[in-house]
Parts: sequence; C-alpha cells; structure tokens
Amino acid sequence: MTISETKMKTALSLILGLSTIAGAAQAFEFKGAELGLEYSRLQDKINGESVAKTTLDGSVEFGFLSNFAVQFDAARHDFSAISETGTTFTLHGIYDVNDQLALGAYWNRLDVAGTDAQYFGLEGKYDFGVGYTEVYFEKDNESGLDSTSVGIMGAWGVSEKLDLTAAFDYLDLSDDGDRKIYTFGTRYDLIENTTLTAELGIDDSSGLGRDQFFALGIEYNFGSNRGTTFGKRGGFNAIPGS
Repeated sequence: MTISETKMKTALSLILGLSTIAGAAQAFEFKGAELGLEYSRLQDKINGESVAKTTLDGSVEFGFLSNFAVQFDAARHDFSAISETGTTFTLHGIYDVNDQLALGAYWNRLDVAGTDAQYFGLEGKYDFGVGYTEVYFEKDNESGLDSTSVGIMGAWGVSEKLDLTAAFDYLDLSDDGDRKIYTFGTRYDLIENTTLTAELGIDDSSGLGRDQFFALGIEYNFGSNRGTTFGKRGGFNAIPGS
C-alpha cells in the first residue's frame, strides 16, 4: 500500500468516525434543564442551634429514540446543625408512554462526612393538563442498610402563574424507625422561566418526634420542557433541614 493510499484510508476512517459521533450527538435532543436554590429549617432547635439546610441543585434532560430520555441531577446540601456538606447524584432513565404519562427508573448516591450510600428506585408522572401527580418507590443497595422510601406529590394550577402543591414522603429507616413528611406549598412564576417556591409542613419522626418546618426557594427553568420530567430524589432532598 502506497503512502497516498494509507493517507486516504486514514482520512476515510476519520470521516467515518466523525460521522458516527455526529450521528450519535444528533440522536440526543436537549429537552430541558433547571437550576435551583432552596433553604429549609425545622422549628425546633438542637442545643440552641437551628436545624437548617441550604441546597443548590441542577438537572438536565436529553431525549432519544422519540420516547426515551435520560435525566441527571446533582445537588450540594449544607447542613447547619452538623456543620457538614452533603451531595446527591441521581441518574434517571425515562420512558414517555404518551404526552401525559412518563415512567422511570433511577439510581442515586448520597455522600456526607465521608460516608456514602446508593439507592435504586422506580417513578411515574401523570400530567392532567392543569396539574400533575408524581410517585416514587426507593430501596437502598447497601449490605448494612435496610431502608425504603415511597412518596407522592401533586401540583394544581389555580392561575397562569400560581400552582398549589402537596406531597407526602414516607421513609422506613429500619433500626432508626420511620419518618413521615407532609408538605403543602405554592409555586409562583415570577418572570419567564423563573419560579419562586414556598412550603410549610410537618416532619413526624418516630425517633425525634413531630416538628414543623418551612422552605423557600427559587428555580430557573429552560428548554422546551421548561425544566426536567421528574423531581429530585434521595433522602437529603426529601427531609427538610436534615
């Protein structure tokens, strides 16, 4: 084979490789993303210290093969009571059954103070026009843990800018008892793509008793979906103040 033939073969291989990469990139469609900042705090204090949490998070979603999508979430949580920082990473696989119903499976990992845990879950979302309902089931994937979480939340649009929300999360933490979290809130579209959130709720723990909490947040959504399909998963996201 001559030098010119070798160069031509290399060039053709490069063109084919770039074509394959370009085709794969075109197969994925950007659907939406969001950035959020939230502060939550329990009413009761521990040793005079507020039990509060500040969360900065982001999500992005890409669709492929018309009915499938992947969503990735990442969050940083600052816990005031224990002076520690935790992280949550979640990867969702999504199947859009139709324009109203989406089903998903996900994996997430929580890290705090040098300790991590992994979880797997199933989820679903139904959009009924003026609002939506979302459910999930989650189980740990750790030999030293035996925890299960389930939850349901919904939103109802009362105007073009205002939604009312409600949620219930149940966490079975095995030896540490269970935890029931009741949340009621509002979402207000301040300006295009920017939403303010406010929540009040009750955190009922078999080990710590019952406490009230509030949460305030702001979200910036963009993309054709105005955000992502599913909400945030993981114990750090579900438990206020933590």
